[in-house]
Amino acid sequence: MVKKVNKSKENIFFISVLVGIAVISIILFSVLLRTRVTSISEQRLEDYADYNAYAAHIEIESMLSVVKNTAAGFSSYEHINSKEALANLRIVNADSSDMSLIIILPDGSSYTGSGKSDNLKNTSFFSKIMSGNSVIESADEGSNMEGDY
Repeated sequence: MVKKVNKSKENIFFISVLVGIAVISIILFSVLLRTRVTSISEQRLEDYADYNAYAAHIEIESMLSVVKNTAAGFSSYEHINSKEALANLRIVNADSSDMSLIIILPDGSSYTGSGKSDNLKNTSFFSKIMSGNSVIESADEGSNMEGDY
């Protein structure tokens, strides 16, 4: 009888050790798996962010190229707000769904391709433009001219 009790205690101890090892193994596996999945997810997210940043850079460079080339073309007009210039502006704006250009004169007068005008002299970006800086702003930040370029 004493041998059976000792054998039962040994079996219970052995089973307890095995269960403990199994629980510890499952916990370690879970921690390692979570660490690996997190690492892979972070790397994918970083790659995705880099790709989007590069794509945005290319798109902005392309838009700036259009703006610079259009500005160079408009320098040939005797009057930049002439009907011919505004007609050309309308064509340029029709070709681009991503941006709309307006003509802004040194006194702040501005014109859209449709001929709509406004005075932007008191806007935050006008002084930057007059200082020779390139400025990209949404239409609603500058005036009420949005939607009719």
